[in-house]
Amino acid sequence: LIGRALGRLFMGLLLSTDIGIQAEWLSTTDNKLADLISRFTGQNIDYDFSRLIVDYPQLKVCRRFVPSASLLKLLHSTLLGRCSPDPMALRKLKPIDLGVLIG
Repeated sequence: LIGRALGRLFMGLLLSTDIGIQAEWLSTTDNKLADLISRFTGQNIDYDFSRLIVDYPQLKVCRRFVPSASLLKLLHSTLLGRCSPDPMALRKLKPIDLGVLIG
């Protein structure tokens, strides 16, 4: 149910944009860096993410997304309330309302 609610949230955010999604499965060997920084093990559960660029210099060209308070509130209510947000209300949100890219 949470996955569906998040899917509806995502769909609602895409309604008023020209953005589309094209995705495919990647093997762990092809996606090694993403696996290293996104999966916690006993050794890295307390990882300091401010060290990412030091530990993985190839990420220097990447920008970081900082979500807005309104997006965090929306995600929080979707996850904890287990309810789907209203797609028509989401449609009114502008990209700047969701957060900013820095770096």
